[in-house]
Amino acid sequence: SNHVNFLAESIAAGAADKFDFVTLHPYEVASLLPLGWEGQFMAIVPRLREMLRVRNPARADVPVWFTEIGISAAPPEHRGVGPQVQADVLAKIYTMAFAQGVARIYWFDPRDSEGLTMGLTTAEGTKRPAWHAMRTLRTYLGARPRYVGWTQPGNAWYGFVFDGPHGVVLSAWTRPGQSVSLAL
Repeated sequence: SNHVNFLAESIAAGAADKFDFVTLHPYEVASLLPLGWEGQFMAIVPRLREMLRVRNPARADVPVWFTEIGISAAPPEHRGVGPQVQADVLAKIYTMAFAQGVARIYWFDPRDSEGLTMGLTTAEGTKRPAWHAMRTLRTYLGARPRYVGWTQPGNAWYGFVFDGPHGVVLSAWTRPGQSVSLAL
């Protein structure tokens, strides 16, 4: 999960200097993104790095991987967020993970399975908006996204800038419940 205390305890118990990367499954923080909690998501890697600087300085800069993350496309009454919000959250997860320097991100379940609706497609293979969001990210950010920086003019939206294979890319969204025009 995203429990830095468990990692700190593991290091104290003898794992110091015995790992080459750290994996996280930050579902609980991702589930807050539809509510506008981007700040908490953007704190995942900095919080981990701070703990490593204190507990295992030699490994403070190891790669961080999100080896499992996702959000359900089920309707809200079935403990999901719906297909379109799933796609929106996917774009936020990947954008903000790359902005924090996460080296690898694995979406849980490319296709629905185990009775869950976390997939980019249904169990039958029907593409959800999340599938198209993933394809768009891959097309415009490239195979190895190069994060440039962020911007937040005013207080209504977030913007993350990348150097993509076809030029500069701005991934931006407004806070929940707000609507603004963005002029470039």
